[in-house]
Amino acid sequence: MRANYSFVDTTKGLHQAAQQLAHASTFYIDTEFELGSGGGKLCLIQISDGQQIYLIDALRLSAMDPFIDVVTGEGVQWVLHSGKKDLELLRDKFHLKRLPAIFDTQAAWGLLNAECTISLAYLNFTVLGRRTPKEHQASPWNTRPLPEAQLQYAASDVETLPLLHTALGEMLERQNKRDLVHEVSRELCLPTELEHTPPVQAPVSLADFRNAWELDYGSQAALQFLIDWWNTTPPQKRPAGMKPYLLFQIARRMPESGRELAQIKGVPARWAYQHGDWLTGRLIRASYEARESQFPPIEPQPYVTFEELQLDAFLAAMKYAVSRAAAIAPEICFPPSVMQALKQRLLNNPDVRAAVVELRGWRQAWLAGPYLEFCNRWEMFDRGIAAMANQDAGALADHAPPDEPLQDRTLDDDALDADRGSQLRRRH
Repeated sequence: MRANYSFVDTTKGLHQAAQQLAHASTFYIDTEFELGSGGGKLCLIQISDGQQIYLIDALRLSAMDPFIDVVTGEGVQWVLHSGKKDLELLRDKFHLKRLPAIFDTQAAWGLLNAECTISLAYLNFTVLGRRTPKEHQASPWNTRPLPEAQLQYAASDVETLPLLHTALGEMLERQNKRDLVHEVSRELCLPTELEHTPPVQAPVSLADFRNAWELDYGSQAALQFLIDWWNTTPPQKRPAGMKPYLLFQIARRMPESGRELAQIKGVPARWAYQHGDWLTGRLIRASYEARESQFPPIEPQPYVTFEELQLDAFLAAMKYAVSRAAAIAPEICFPPSVMQALKQRLLNNPDVRAAVVELRGWRQAWLAGPYLEFCNRWEMFDRGIAAMANQDAGALADHAPPDEPLQDRTLDDDALDADRGSQLRRRH
């Protein structure tokens, strides 16, 4: 089925489209772009008010002020599918400090079942029973003119969004989740870095380097100097692209010049040639002035413990059980940031119930109850596992064979060797 659309590549056409869209409060949006080293180039904007579809040539049109005012006005809602990249490009193109309310159909679907990361074609078929072709998904969008078949494909991506918006909205209403969709959509589409609030980075410490026990006291002092230097240097002034784990490699190698520092894999060579002599000079001084009493030998840490395995098992089982109880996709309930916060709190305090404070916002209302219920069941399960382990340990001790005298074992071994020898002689 062919989609009806208007192709807009002139300022006059853009003003006319803005006038036609001015009455709407919900806009159905998609974009086509080309990925590149700069993060992506916006090529086409597909937008509809639910009646008329406009395909706006983002390559030819730069000034879009009247259009922007219409689609970002007070009380406006944008409906997209998997809109993270679309919103990033539109935000840059429109120079927006604030985005309208977001209804992401992928997020809406994830609020209804275990699936979240799904294609628009899959959602069209599952919810609407429509099969939509995707043969132009990988076509180039920065060439002009665009073929009619490609424009039809672009228009079809927003043609079904009004129907999906209505159907998913009704499904969310039946599960009392309609009020969640804007908040969850914003979480998925506008992560921390897109909101221009950089994530808080914990300071580096000696405990972050599990092989620090291999270092002598002079190298320990060098590593501690590097840790202090890293933590007191603003992130924008640190070597670009350099990772904290390289501090251990530098302390172990003990380079004596910027040239030697540049030879360590992962250290930016240009930065090392410019600043390496200063850093290595202080590194050597820290090592030279160190006293053995200040840096006693470090005991190696185990690679894994049963307590760590227990914590990982708890988190994995909890993620499944609580998500299923809420009937919400696990990746929505427990994204990496939430799982990391839960794990860190449980490492500091093994009381699993106390970690419920990490479920904030909508998660506090929807997930805290199932989480605490799971904790009750987990504690019973954990006690059973501990009892079984103790029982098995006792049984093994009871059934362990007694130690045989060394002489008897030697005689048995000699007899076995003699028997083997006789068998070999008979074969030959």
